[in-house]
Amino acid sequence: MAELGEDHTSRRAFAPGEPYEASEEDVSETLEELREGRAVVGDVEGQPAVVGTFTPPWEGIAELGGVATLERFRKRGLGTAVTSLVAQEAFARGVDVLFLSTITEEAGRIYERVGFRFLTRMLFMSVPG
Repeated sequence: MAELGEDHTSRRAFAPGEPYEASEEDVSETLEELREGRAVVGDVEGQPAVVGTFTPPWEGIAELGGVATLERFRKRGLGTAVTSLVAQEAFARGVDVLFLSTITEEAGRIYERVGFRFLTRMLFMSVPG
């Protein structure tokens, strides 16, 4: 279950150097967004180090997202371990297809080690203005 450390660890990992403290409101919003999804926080020596989530399944499909490792804990296999754990949890909860998008090839290699395969490019569009 997501806890205070989930949002805080994710933001610190994706934006190192930017100060951020998760408020109770942030945590509540994250929990509401997840509903039937899952957030996992991995600790190293009692400190949050890595996080990963999957969205609530819809017709057997869910998205893996927010896998991030704090800079000082990188290159230890933590991202791979959390990705594997989150994927196992998703499938155990009835997900048939788990997908994700990644920006970098390096991150893609982490996901491939767990069993993900590149199938297509994803395109996005936002509302103008």
